[in-house]
Amino acid sequence: MANLLSWFSLLVCLILILSGINRGFDISDEGLYVMLTVPTQENEAGIINYDLFFKLFFKVTGITFSLVDLRLTRLVGYLFAAVALTQFLKNRFEIVMSRQRLFILSTLGLFSGYAFLPPTLSYNSITVVLGCFWLYCVFSDYSSNRKAFFLGLILAMMIYVKVTVAFALLFLTVGMFAFRKKLSFQSAVILFFPILVLECIFWISIKDFALNRLLAAIPLTTSRPGYGFIAMLKSPFIGFIFTLIGLALGGFVAKTKEQGLGVFIFAVVAVIGFLVWMIRFTHITDEWNHALLLVTSIFLGFLPVHSKSDWCFSTEKIILFLFPFILHLGSNVYWLRIGIHYWIFWVVLIVICAGTFSDKLLTAIATISLILVFNGIWWHPFGQDKPLWAHKFEFDRGGDFIKIDKELIDAANQIRAFAEARGLTEMHSAYRIPGLVWLTGLNSPISSNFWDKVQLENSGLVPPAELLFCPIYKLPDGWNYPNSQSLGPIQGNVVFLLHN
Repeated sequence: MANLLSWFSLLVCLILILSGINRGFDISDEGLYVMLTVPTQENEAGIINYDLFFKLFFKVTGITFSLVDLRLTRLVGYLFAAVALTQFLKNRFEIVMSRQRLFILSTLGLFSGYAFLPPTLSYNSITVVLGCFWLYCVFSDYSSNRKAFFLGLILAMMIYVKVTVAFALLFLTVGMFAFRKKLSFQSAVILFFPILVLECIFWISIKDFALNRLLAAIPLTTSRPGYGFIAMLKSPFIGFIFTLIGLALGGFVAKTKEQGLGVFIFAVVAVIGFLVWMIRFTHITDEWNHALLLVTSIFLGFLPVHSKSDWCFSTEKIILFLFPFILHLGSNVYWLRIGIHYWIFWVVLIVICAGTFSDKLLTAIATISLILVFNGIWWHPFGQDKPLWAHKFEFDRGGDFIKIDKELIDAANQIRAFAEARGLTEMHSAYRIPGLVWLTGLNSPISSNFWDKVQLENSGLVPPAELLFCPIYKLPDGWNYPNSQSLGPIQGNVVFLLHN
Protein backbone atom coordinates (compact mmCIF):
# COMPACT_ATOMS: atom_id res chain seq x y z
CA MET A 1 0.00 0.00 0.00
CA ALA A 2 2.83 2.40 0.89
CA ASN A 3 4.56 1.70 -2.44
CA LEU A 4 1.37 2.30 -4.39
CA LEU A 5 0.62 5.55 -2.56
CA SER A 6 4.19 6.82 -3.01
CA TRP A 7 4.11 6.16 -6.78
CA PHE A 8 0.68 7.77 -7.02
CA SER A 9 1.86 10.83 -5.06
CA LEU A 10 5.00 11.18 -7.19
CA LEU A 11 3.01 10.92 -10.42
CA VAL A 12 0.38 13.44 -9.29
CA CYS A 13 3.08 15.86 -8.05
CA LEU A 14 4.78 15.70 -11.45
CA ILE A 15 1.44 16.30 -13.18
CA LEU A 16 0.74 19.29 -10.90
CA ILE A 17 4.19 20.77 -11.55
CA LEU A 18 4.23 20.19 -15.31
CA SER A 19 0.62 21.23 -15.95
CA GLY A 20 1.35 24.58 -14.29
CA ILE A 21 4.73 25.03 -15.97
CA ASN A 22 3.53 27.88 -18.24
CA ARG A 23 0.86 29.36 -15.97
CA GLY A 24 1.08 32.31 -13.60
CA PHE A 25 3.89 34.72 -12.81
CA ASP A 26 4.96 36.55 -9.65
CA ILE A 27 6.40 39.99 -10.43
CA SER A 28 8.44 40.24 -7.21
CA ASP A 29 10.63 37.25 -6.28
CA GLU A 30 10.04 35.35 -9.50
CA GLY A 31 10.72 38.54 -11.42
CA LEU A 32 14.12 38.72 -9.72
CA TYR A 33 14.87 35.07 -10.52
CA VAL A 34 14.17 35.46 -14.24
CA MET A 35 15.97 38.81 -14.53
CA LEU A 36 19.11 37.14 -13.17
CA THR A 37 19.07 34.80 -16.17
CA VAL A 38 18.81 37.51 -18.85
CA PRO A 39 22.27 37.66 -20.51
CA THR A 40 22.15 41.43 -21.11
CA GLN A 41 20.92 42.31 -17.61
CA GLU A 42 23.42 44.18 -15.39
CA ASN A 43 24.10 43.00 -11.84
CA GLU A 44 26.53 45.53 -10.38
CA ALA A 45 27.62 44.86 -6.80
CA GLY A 46 25.57 41.66 -6.90
CA ILE A 47 25.41 39.52 -3.77
CA ILE A 48 23.80 36.76 -5.90
CA ASN A 49 26.02 36.00 -8.86
CA TYR A 50 24.87 32.83 -10.59
CA ASP A 51 23.78 35.07 -13.47
CA LEU A 52 27.41 34.82 -14.61
CA PHE A 53 26.77 31.20 -15.66
CA PHE A 54 23.81 32.25 -17.81
CA LYS A 55 25.84 35.06 -19.38
CA LEU A 56 28.67 32.65 -20.19
CA PHE A 57 26.26 30.03 -21.54
CA PHE A 58 24.67 32.63 -23.81
CA LYS A 59 28.07 33.82 -25.02
CA VAL A 60 29.06 30.27 -25.96
CA THR A 61 25.74 28.98 -27.37
CA GLY A 62 23.54 32.04 -28.05
CA ILE A 63 20.74 30.31 -26.08
CA THR A 64 18.57 32.11 -23.52
CA PHE A 65 16.20 30.58 -20.97
CA SER A 66 12.46 31.16 -20.94
CA LEU A 67 10.27 31.03 -17.83
CA VAL A 68 9.25 27.48 -18.73
CA ASP A 69 12.90 26.49 -19.23
CA LEU A 70 13.80 27.76 -15.76
CA ARG A 71 10.91 25.92 -14.12
CA LEU A 72 11.91 22.72 -15.89
CA THR A 73 15.55 23.25 -14.86
CA ARG A 74 14.51 23.43 -11.22
CA LEU A 75 12.51 20.19 -11.55
CA VAL A 76 15.44 18.39 -13.20
CA GLY A 77 17.76 19.74 -10.50
CA TYR A 78 15.54 18.25 -7.80
CA LEU A 79 15.58 14.86 -9.55
CA PHE A 80 19.38 14.85 -9.68
CA ALA A 81 19.50 15.92 -6.03
CA ALA A 82 17.24 12.98 -5.15
CA VAL A 83 19.73 10.64 -6.83
CA ALA A 84 22.54 12.17 -4.75
CA LEU A 85 20.56 11.72 -1.51
CA THR A 86 19.67 8.14 -2.42
CA GLN A 87 23.33 7.34 -3.02
CA PHE A 88 24.31 9.08 0.22
CA LEU A 89 21.84 6.95 2.21
CA LYS A 90 22.85 3.69 0.53
CA ASN A 91 26.57 4.39 0.95
CA ARG A 92 26.48 5.34 4.61
CA PHE A 93 23.64 3.46 6.27
CA GLU A 94 21.99 0.06 6.37
CA ILE A 95 18.55 1.28 5.29
CA VAL A 96 15.70 -1.24 5.10
CA MET A 97 14.18 0.66 2.14
CA SER A 98 15.11 -0.25 -1.43
CA ARG A 99 16.99 2.20 -3.63
CA GLN A 100 13.79 2.83 -5.59
CA ARG A 101 11.87 3.68 -2.43
CA LEU A 102 14.62 5.99 -1.22
CA PHE A 103 14.64 7.84 -4.53
CA ILE A 104 10.87 8.34 -4.44
CA LEU A 105 10.98 9.50 -0.83
CA SER A 106 13.88 11.87 -1.52
CA THR A 107 12.11 13.30 -4.56
CA LEU A 108 8.87 13.85 -2.68
CA GLY A 109 10.77 15.45 0.20
CA LEU A 110 12.51 17.83 -2.21
CA PHE A 111 9.17 18.68 -3.84
CA SER A 112 8.11 20.19 -0.49
CA GLY A 113 10.17 23.20 -1.59
CA TYR A 114 7.34 24.07 -3.98
CA ALA A 115 5.20 24.93 -0.94
CA PHE A 116 6.78 28.39 -0.58
CA LEU A 117 8.08 30.88 -3.16
CA PRO A 118 7.62 30.64 -6.95
CA PRO A 119 8.35 27.39 -8.81
CA THR A 120 11.14 28.90 -10.93
CA LEU A 121 14.84 28.11 -10.53
CA SER A 122 16.14 30.31 -7.70
CA TYR A 123 19.07 30.67 -5.35
CA ASN A 124 17.03 28.83 -2.69
CA SER A 125 16.39 25.77 -4.86
CA ILE A 126 19.98 25.76 -6.19
CA THR A 127 21.28 25.93 -2.60
CA VAL A 128 19.26 22.82 -1.69
CA VAL A 129 20.47 20.91 -4.76
CA LEU A 130 24.11 21.80 -4.12
CA GLY A 131 23.62 20.89 -0.45
CA CYS A 132 22.46 17.40 -1.47
CA PHE A 133 25.53 16.89 -3.64
CA TRP A 134 27.78 18.19 -0.85
CA LEU A 135 26.34 15.57 1.53
CA TYR A 136 26.93 12.82 -1.01
CA CYS A 137 30.51 13.91 -1.77
CA VAL A 138 31.70 14.69 1.75
CA PHE A 139 30.63 11.24 3.00
CA SER A 140 31.65 9.35 -0.13
CA ASP A 141 34.44 6.78 -0.37
CA TYR A 142 36.36 8.85 -2.91
CA SER A 143 40.09 9.33 -2.48
CA SER A 144 41.11 12.53 -0.68
CA ASN A 145 42.16 14.35 -3.84
CA ARG A 146 39.10 13.31 -5.83
CA LYS A 147 36.83 14.26 -2.95
CA ALA A 148 38.60 17.61 -2.58
CA PHE A 149 38.08 18.36 -6.27
CA PHE A 150 34.35 17.61 -6.32
CA LEU A 151 33.74 19.40 -3.02
CA GLY A 152 35.75 22.34 -4.31
CA LEU A 153 33.54 22.45 -7.41
CA ILE A 154 30.36 22.38 -5.28
CA LEU A 155 31.66 25.10 -2.96
CA ALA A 156 32.76 27.19 -5.94
CA MET A 157 29.28 27.05 -7.42
CA MET A 158 27.78 27.86 -4.03
CA ILE A 159 29.85 31.07 -3.89
CA TYR A 160 27.92 32.33 -6.93
CA VAL A 161 24.60 31.35 -5.37
CA LYS A 162 24.88 32.08 -1.64
CA VAL A 163 28.32 33.12 -0.46
CA THR A 164 27.52 32.87 3.27
CA VAL A 165 26.54 29.21 2.91
CA ALA A 166 29.65 28.57 0.81
CA PHE A 167 31.88 29.77 3.65
CA ALA A 168 29.94 27.75 6.24
CA LEU A 169 30.28 24.58 4.15
CA LEU A 170 33.96 25.35 3.50
CA PHE A 171 34.50 25.49 7.27
CA LEU A 172 32.71 22.15 7.67
CA THR A 173 34.62 20.60 4.77
CA VAL A 174 38.04 21.60 6.07
CA GLY A 175 37.03 20.52 9.58
CA MET A 176 36.00 17.05 8.38
CA PHE A 177 39.19 16.64 6.33
CA ALA A 178 41.23 17.61 9.39
CA PHE A 179 39.22 15.34 11.73
CA ARG A 180 39.86 12.36 9.44
CA LYS A 181 43.52 13.36 9.13
CA LYS A 182 43.21 13.73 5.35
CA LEU A 183 43.93 17.45 5.15
CA SER A 184 47.13 18.11 3.24
CA PHE A 185 48.61 20.95 1.25
CA GLN A 186 47.76 19.08 -1.95
CA SER A 187 44.11 18.54 -1.00
CA ALA A 188 43.80 22.19 0.08
CA VAL A 189 45.13 23.38 -3.30
CA ILE A 190 42.73 21.05 -5.12
CA LEU A 191 39.83 22.29 -2.97
CA PHE A 192 40.38 25.91 -4.05
CA PHE A 193 41.30 25.11 -7.64
CA PRO A 194 37.73 25.13 -9.09
CA ILE A 195 36.84 28.63 -7.87
CA LEU A 196 40.10 30.04 -9.24
CA VAL A 197 39.42 28.44 -12.63
CA LEU A 198 35.81 29.67 -12.73
CA GLU A 199 36.78 33.22 -11.79
CA CYS A 200 39.45 33.26 -14.50
CA ILE A 201 36.98 31.93 -17.08
CA PHE A 202 34.43 34.60 -16.23
CA TRP A 203 37.01 37.37 -16.24
CA ILE A 204 38.49 36.32 -19.61
CA SER A 205 35.14 35.68 -21.31
CA ILE A 206 32.77 38.33 -19.96
CA LYS A 207 35.09 40.71 -18.09
CA ASP A 208 33.30 40.20 -14.76
CA PHE A 209 33.69 37.84 -11.82
CA ALA A 210 32.16 37.16 -8.40
CA LEU A 211 34.94 38.50 -6.16
CA ASN A 212 34.80 41.88 -7.86
CA ARG A 213 31.06 42.10 -7.26
CA LEU A 214 31.16 40.78 -3.69
CA LEU A 215 33.76 43.32 -2.56
CA ALA A 216 31.30 46.06 -3.56
CA ALA A 217 28.12 44.21 -2.53
CA ILE A 218 28.90 43.14 1.03
CA PRO A 219 29.26 46.64 2.56
CA LEU A 220 26.19 47.88 0.64
CA THR A 221 24.08 44.86 1.64
CA THR A 222 25.04 44.84 5.32
CA SER A 223 24.10 48.53 5.62
CA ARG A 224 20.46 47.76 4.74
CA PRO A 225 17.93 47.26 7.56
CA GLY A 226 17.60 43.56 8.39
CA TYR A 227 20.81 42.58 6.58
CA GLY A 228 23.38 43.24 9.31
CA PHE A 229 25.35 40.37 10.84
CA ILE A 230 23.24 40.17 14.00
CA ALA A 231 19.98 40.53 12.09
CA MET A 232 21.00 37.69 9.76
CA LEU A 233 21.63 35.37 12.71
CA LYS A 234 18.39 36.30 14.46
CA SER A 235 16.05 34.36 12.16
CA PRO A 236 17.86 30.97 12.21
CA PHE A 237 18.51 31.40 15.95
CA ILE A 238 14.80 31.83 16.66
CA GLY A 239 14.03 28.83 14.45
CA PHE A 240 16.68 26.80 16.30
CA ILE A 241 15.19 27.68 19.70
CA PHE A 242 11.70 26.54 18.68
CA THR A 243 13.23 23.40 17.16
CA LEU A 244 14.92 22.61 20.47
CA ILE A 245 11.58 23.07 22.22
CA GLY A 246 10.06 20.61 19.76
CA LEU A 247 12.85 18.10 20.43
CA ALA A 248 12.26 18.40 24.18
CA LEU A 249 8.51 17.86 23.75
CA GLY A 250 9.09 14.77 21.59
CA GLY A 251 11.57 13.31 24.06
CA PHE A 252 9.15 13.97 26.91
CA VAL A 253 6.33 12.08 25.17
CA ALA A 254 8.62 9.12 24.37
CA LYS A 255 9.81 8.97 27.98
CA THR A 256 6.28 8.77 29.37
CA LYS A 257 5.58 5.60 27.36
CA GLU A 258 7.49 3.73 30.05
CA GLN A 259 5.24 5.08 32.82
CA GLY A 260 1.88 3.63 31.88
CA LEU A 261 -0.88 4.34 29.39
CA GLY A 262 -2.60 7.01 31.48
CA VAL A 263 0.56 9.08 31.89
CA PHE A 264 1.38 8.67 28.21
CA ILE A 265 -2.08 9.85 27.07
CA PHE A 266 -1.88 12.85 29.42
CA ALA A 267 1.56 13.73 28.03
CA VAL A 268 0.33 13.45 24.41
CA VAL A 269 -2.66 15.72 25.11
CA ALA A 270 -0.47 18.25 26.92
CA VAL A 271 2.11 18.31 24.11
CA ILE A 272 -0.58 18.67 21.44
CA GLY A 273 -2.03 21.62 23.36
CA PHE A 274 1.40 23.26 23.67
CA LEU A 275 2.11 22.54 19.98
CA VAL A 276 -1.12 24.30 18.93
CA TRP A 277 -0.11 27.33 21.01
CA MET A 278 3.42 27.27 19.54
CA ILE A 279 2.08 27.07 15.97
CA ARG A 280 -0.23 30.03 16.56
CA PHE A 281 2.48 32.02 18.34
CA THR A 282 4.98 31.58 15.49
CA HIS A 283 2.41 32.19 12.74
CA ILE A 284 3.42 35.66 11.54
CA THR A 285 3.08 35.12 7.78
CA ASP A 286 0.31 33.91 5.46
CA GLU A 287 1.66 30.37 5.12
CA TRP A 288 1.23 27.51 7.60
CA ASN A 289 4.26 25.48 6.51
CA HIS A 290 5.94 26.23 9.82
CA ALA A 291 3.48 23.85 11.50
CA LEU A 292 5.06 20.93 9.62
CA LEU A 293 8.56 21.98 10.74
CA LEU A 294 7.47 22.13 14.38
CA VAL A 295 5.70 18.76 14.20
CA THR A 296 8.78 17.24 12.54
CA SER A 297 11.04 18.60 15.30
CA ILE A 298 8.82 16.85 17.88
CA PHE A 299 9.10 13.59 15.95
CA LEU A 300 12.89 14.02 15.79
CA GLY A 301 12.90 14.33 19.57
CA PHE A 302 10.64 11.30 19.95
CA LEU A 303 12.67 8.86 17.84
CA PRO A 304 15.99 8.61 19.75
CA VAL A 305 14.28 8.24 23.13
CA HIS A 306 11.76 5.73 21.78
CA SER A 307 14.43 3.57 20.11
CA LYS A 308 17.30 4.29 22.47
CA SER A 309 18.73 0.78 22.17
CA ASP A 310 19.39 1.34 18.45
CA TRP A 311 20.29 5.00 18.62
CA CYS A 312 23.74 6.49 18.36
CA PHE A 313 24.92 9.94 17.38
CA SER A 314 27.08 10.33 14.30
CA THR A 315 28.57 13.14 12.24
CA GLU A 316 26.03 12.48 9.48
CA LYS A 317 23.06 12.78 11.83
CA ILE A 318 24.31 15.98 13.46
CA ILE A 319 24.97 17.63 10.09
CA LEU A 320 21.57 16.58 8.72
CA PHE A 321 19.88 18.08 11.78
CA LEU A 322 21.82 21.36 11.46
CA PHE A 323 21.69 21.55 7.65
CA PRO A 324 18.41 23.55 7.44
CA PHE A 325 20.01 26.25 9.59
CA ILE A 326 23.34 26.17 7.74
CA LEU A 327 21.69 26.53 4.31
CA HIS A 328 19.62 29.45 5.63
CA LEU A 329 22.67 31.52 6.64
CA GLY A 330 22.78 34.86 4.86
CA SER A 331 19.02 35.16 4.43
CA ASN A 332 16.83 37.54 6.41
CA VAL A 333 13.65 35.61 5.62
CA TYR A 334 11.84 34.16 8.65
CA TRP A 335 13.36 30.70 9.10
CA LEU A 336 10.09 29.03 10.05
CA ARG A 337 8.68 30.35 6.77
CA ILE A 338 11.41 29.33 4.34
CA GLY A 339 12.52 26.27 6.30
CA ILE A 340 10.14 24.09 4.28
CA HIS A 341 12.76 24.22 1.49
CA TYR A 342 15.16 22.41 3.82
CA TRP A 343 12.66 19.97 5.35
CA ILE A 344 14.08 17.23 3.11
CA PHE A 345 17.19 16.96 5.31
CA TRP A 346 15.11 16.20 8.39
CA VAL A 347 13.18 13.67 6.32
CA VAL A 348 16.48 11.98 5.44
CA LEU A 349 17.46 12.02 9.13
CA ILE A 350 14.16 10.36 10.04
CA VAL A 351 14.72 7.73 7.31
CA ILE A 352 18.04 6.85 8.94
CA CYS A 353 16.43 6.48 12.36
CA ALA A 354 13.02 5.11 11.37
CA GLY A 355 13.78 1.39 11.16
CA THR A 356 10.45 -0.45 11.24
CA PHE A 357 8.58 2.84 10.68
CA SER A 358 9.60 2.87 7.00
CA ASP A 359 6.16 2.06 5.51
CA LYS A 360 4.36 4.57 7.70
CA LEU A 361 7.04 7.16 6.96
CA LEU A 362 6.73 6.69 3.21
CA THR A 363 2.95 7.00 3.43
CA ALA A 364 3.20 10.18 5.51
CA ILE A 365 5.78 11.86 3.25
CA ALA A 366 3.80 10.93 0.11
CA THR A 367 0.63 12.48 1.53
CA ILE A 368 2.27 15.59 2.94
CA SER A 369 4.28 16.36 -0.21
CA LEU A 370 1.24 16.00 -2.43
CA ILE A 371 -0.66 18.50 -0.29
CA LEU A 372 2.28 20.93 -0.21
CA VAL A 373 2.79 20.85 -4.00
CA PHE A 374 -0.92 21.32 -4.70
CA ASN A 375 -1.18 24.19 -2.25
CA GLY A 376 2.06 25.94 -3.23
CA ILE A 377 1.66 25.74 -7.01
CA TRP A 378 -2.07 25.64 -7.68
CA TRP A 379 -4.15 26.75 -4.70
CA HIS A 380 -2.02 29.55 -3.22
CA PRO A 381 0.69 30.34 -5.79
CA PHE A 382 3.26 32.69 -4.26
CA GLY A 383 2.71 36.39 -4.91
CA GLN A 384 -0.45 35.88 -6.96
CA ASP A 385 -3.97 36.97 -6.05
CA LYS A 386 -5.79 34.00 -7.57
CA PRO A 387 -5.40 30.22 -7.71
CA LEU A 388 -3.53 28.92 -10.72
CA TRP A 389 -6.68 27.31 -12.08
CA ALA A 390 -8.29 30.78 -12.48
CA HIS A 391 -8.64 31.87 -16.10
CA LYS A 392 -5.35 33.04 -17.62
CA PHE A 393 -4.60 34.81 -20.88
CA GLU A 394 -1.79 33.97 -23.26
CA PHE A 395 0.99 36.54 -23.40
CA ASP A 396 3.77 36.69 -25.97
CA ARG A 397 7.07 37.78 -24.47
CA GLY A 398 9.17 37.92 -27.61
CA GLY A 399 8.36 34.38 -28.70
CA ASP A 400 7.97 32.95 -25.19
CA PHE A 401 4.30 32.24 -24.51
CA ILE A 402 3.00 32.12 -20.94
CA LYS A 403 -0.49 32.30 -19.48
CA ILE A 404 -0.90 35.09 -16.92
CA ASP A 405 -3.58 37.36 -15.41
CA LYS A 406 -5.17 40.05 -17.56
CA GLU A 407 -4.02 42.92 -15.31
CA LEU A 408 -0.41 41.83 -15.86
CA ILE A 409 -0.87 41.78 -19.63
CA ASP A 410 -2.54 45.22 -19.59
CA ALA A 411 0.31 46.70 -17.52
CA ALA A 412 2.99 45.08 -19.70
CA ASN A 413 1.35 46.38 -22.89
CA GLN A 414 1.16 49.91 -21.47
CA ILE A 415 4.82 49.84 -20.46
CA ARG A 416 5.85 48.35 -23.81
CA ALA A 417 3.93 51.04 -25.76
CA PHE A 418 5.49 53.79 -23.60
CA ALA A 419 9.00 52.36 -24.09
CA GLU A 420 8.55 52.04 -27.86
CA ALA A 421 7.28 55.61 -28.12
CA ARG A 422 10.38 56.88 -26.32
CA GLY A 423 12.82 54.43 -27.90
CA LEU A 424 13.71 52.87 -24.55
CA THR A 425 15.51 49.55 -24.15
CA GLU A 426 15.82 49.72 -20.36
CA MET A 427 13.89 51.08 -17.40
CA HIS A 428 14.45 51.25 -13.64
CA SER A 429 11.93 49.80 -11.18
CA ALA A 430 11.32 50.25 -7.46
CA TYR A 431 10.25 48.52 -5.29
CA ARG A 432 10.05 44.72 -5.68
CA ILE A 433 8.55 44.64 -9.19
CA PRO A 434 11.36 43.43 -11.50
CA GLY A 435 8.91 41.07 -13.19
CA LEU A 436 7.19 43.97 -14.96
CA VAL A 437 10.47 44.98 -16.57
CA TRP A 438 11.10 41.37 -17.62
CA LEU A 439 7.61 40.93 -19.12
CA THR A 440 8.14 43.90 -21.45
CA GLY A 441 11.52 42.60 -22.66
CA LEU A 442 13.41 45.57 -21.19
CA ASN A 443 16.54 45.57 -19.07
CA SER A 444 17.02 47.36 -15.77
CA PRO A 445 20.23 49.45 -15.52
CA ILE A 446 22.70 48.69 -12.71
CA SER A 447 20.53 46.15 -10.91
CA SER A 448 17.49 44.03 -11.72
CA ASN A 449 15.49 45.79 -9.02
CA PHE A 450 15.68 47.83 -5.85
CA TRP A 451 14.06 46.03 -2.93
CA ASP A 452 13.87 48.92 -0.44
CA LYS A 453 14.57 52.63 -0.05
CA VAL A 454 17.98 52.17 1.60
CA GLN A 455 19.20 49.99 -1.28
CA LEU A 456 18.03 52.62 -3.77
CA GLU A 457 19.73 55.43 -1.84
CA ASN A 458 22.98 53.46 -1.49
CA SER A 459 23.11 52.79 -5.23
CA GLY A 460 24.06 56.42 -5.90
CA LEU A 461 21.59 56.44 -8.77
CA VAL A 462 20.58 59.80 -10.22
CA PRO A 463 16.76 60.03 -10.53
CA PRO A 464 16.01 58.44 -13.93
CA ALA A 465 13.68 60.05 -16.44
CA GLU A 466 11.35 57.05 -16.25
CA LEU A 467 10.59 54.78 -13.30
CA LEU A 468 8.23 51.91 -12.59
CA PHE A 469 7.18 52.51 -9.01
CA CYS A 470 5.37 50.40 -6.41
CA PRO A 471 4.83 52.58 -3.29
CA ILE A 472 5.82 50.00 -0.68
CA TYR A 473 8.35 52.62 0.47
CA LYS A 474 8.71 56.30 -0.31
CA LEU A 475 11.13 57.48 -2.97
CA PRO A 476 14.35 59.22 -1.83
CA ASP A 477 14.28 62.97 -1.29
CA GLY A 478 14.50 64.90 -4.54
CA TRP A 479 12.93 62.16 -6.64
CA ASN A 480 10.01 64.12 -8.04
CA TYR A 481 8.05 63.28 -11.18
CA PRO A 482 5.49 65.60 -12.81
CA ASN A 483 3.75 62.75 -14.65
CA SER A 484 2.25 59.67 -13.07
CA GLN A 485 0.35 56.94 -14.92
CA SER A 486 -1.42 54.27 -12.89
CA LEU A 487 -0.97 50.76 -14.23
CA GLY A 488 -3.69 49.51 -11.90
CA PRO A 489 -3.62 47.15 -8.93
CA ILE A 490 -1.23 44.28 -9.65
CA GLN A 491 -0.82 41.39 -7.22
CA GLY A 492 -1.92 43.38 -4.21
CA ASN A 493 -0.27 46.74 -4.94
CA VAL A 494 -0.97 49.69 -7.23
CA VAL A 495 1.93 50.26 -9.64
CA PHE A 496 2.74 53.59 -11.30
CA LEU A 497 4.72 54.60 -14.36
CA LEU A 498 6.49 57.82 -13.37
CA HIS A 499 8.23 60.03 -15.92
CA ASN A 500 9.36 63.57 -16.62
